Amino acid sequence: MSDERYEHGDEDAYPDEPITADVDESAETDAAEDAEAGEGGVEESLPSDGDAPAGPLVVTSEEAVATAFPQHWTMMFCCLSIFVACIFLPIEGRRNDLYASHSIAGGFLTIFAAYGIYAQHANIKFRRMIVWPALFMALDGLFVGVRRLWQLIENVREMPNPTKNDWVRMGGPGLWVILFCSFLVFWTLMRGAAAGRKKDLERKEMARAARGSRRQ
Repeated sequence: MSDERYEHGDEDAYPDEPITADVDESAETDAAEDAEAGEGGVEESLPSDGDAPAGPLVVTSEEAVATAFPQHWTMMFCCLSIFVACIFLPIEGRRNDLYASHSIAGGFLTIFAAYGIYAQHANIKFRRMIVWPALFMALDGLFVGVRRLWQLIENVREMPNPTKNDWVRMGGPGLWVILFCSFLVFWTLMRGAAAGRKKDLERKEMARAARGSRRQ
């Protein structure tokens, strides 16, 4: 259409339209690539064993489990143990019918432990970092455990002649599990924070060294 217009001398009909020919650019590009491939000039780029595959990085559940933080497994163990202790293990040594879930604070502890199990499963499978359920569980566990332990100590002290057996059988297995796992959660979080800070300092040192080498 452009050629016919200029042959008739109508140059001012479409002054802003560039003079272009109707050419299929994609066809020419494909033809050029086919010609170069036939001559051996273009090599097909296939990922080798050591190279990363092209496209977005997709992490499967198996790879996520293999590369999950070890702290997640520890907190999963703590949440599961506290959940079992609140429901099935007695909190006192002399009474087998009294559990931590019977109190208000112990009920919240059971809920935090149950949600902590779900959160740690998500952390391990989908590489998340949901920590607050385990943190609240540990805080509530320390409150429940220390408060009940102090009450049991006061009960033994009020006895006229407390024996060694009275002190040994003071707390039930549920009490000790709750206290141990609560302290373990805090220890795991502190170790994870210290390890993360150490890795951050190492990355900063490596970046500083790389900048210094480029300046030289």
